[in-house]
Amino acid sequence: MRIPFSRLVEELNLEAHQLREWEKRDWLGEVVKDHCQSHHRVYREEQVDGSS
Repeated sequence: MRIPFSRLVEELNLEAHQLREWEKRDWLGEVVKDHCQSHHRVYREEQVDGSS
């Protein structure tokens, strides 16, 4: 399952800039652009729950 950027920010109670910083530091691994969602960034569950 893919988790959209906006949902992840909301669920983790983060500011968008914090999540972008995590991306810059490569703490989340590869970020995917979802072609079905206007190329918005999405994350795999494994990236979020740390099981990867």
